[in-house]
Amino acid sequence: MEVKPENIFLYVIALFILVMGAIFVFWTPLERALTYLNVAQTSNSATSTETVQNEYAKRATVAYTQTRVQQGNQFVTLVSYDGTNFYPPVITIKRGENVRFINKGNLTMRIVSNTFNKTPIYGGFTQANSVGKGGTYELSIPDAGIWGYHNLNGNPGVIGIINVE
Repeated sequence: MEVKPENIFLYVIALFILVMGAIFVFWTPLERALTYLNVAQTSNSATSTETVQNEYAKRATVAYTQTRVQQGNQFVTLVSYDGTNFYPPVITIKRGENVRFINKGNLTMRIVSNTFNKTPIYGGFTQANSVGKGGTYELSIPDAGIWGYHNLNGNPGVIGIINVE
């Protein structure tokens, strides 16, 4: 293949794009690894590992307890909607437990089941009326399964999942 002088500019641009792509692909993991190694070298590795594991366990416990609360003898899992996303987007509950959706966004919220061929996947999962900011919707799900939902008044691509065991 002969390189023509009028095509050199295109070859330089292509080479530049390849080099930048390689730097991006390899630099980010390398930077993370170097940061990890630096932390490991500056502290006692045994206590560092325990500290990191304990910190992750604390964070997981806090996240779990902030979304699952006990009211009387019943657990209620809290799901917030901020106008763009559900938090947490995936929850797991036991059959018969309640889920409470809290609208923290400026848009109205009306929670409905995801559909298949225009039919709700879970028929008992339909909020009758929209609620504004601060409004709630609560339901109990007696059927085991994995159920998807979305805000009928929002972006239908923003979904949440409830895993009922």
